[in-house]
Amino acid sequence: MPRRLTGYRPLARFPTFPSHAPTRQLDHILLRGPLGDVIAAQAPELPLSDHRPLVAEVNVLR
Repeated sequence: MPRRLTGYRPLARFPTFPSHAPTRQLDHILLRGPLGDVIAAQAPELPLSDHRPLVAEVNVLR
């Protein structure tokens, strides 16, 4: 439903919280409009926060 209302689409879907054993996705990467296909995505564990960052590699359209 949010995608239909806003036009934003998620680029990665992973649990991100809590960082030591994530069970919920609190963080998002959203895009509206054309950009390209997601090649890879991950939520790596880093010792910087109580959340895991989301990382998405995108094949940019030209």
